[in-house]
Amino acid sequence: MHITYDLPVAIEDILEAKKRLAGKIYKTGMPRSKYFSERSIGEIFVKCD
Repeated sequence: MHITYDLPVAIEDILEAKKRLAGKIYKTGMPRSKYFSERSIGEIFVKCD
């Protein structure tokens, strides 16, 4: 595995990471928080992982 700290990240790096992570990462929902949205200026969504 090649690790670099140079920025910006090249598209090739992103595509390589996508291949390495395939089947290991799962999408999860981000439901709207009615409680926090009503108490703030905007819509608040939470990541419940």
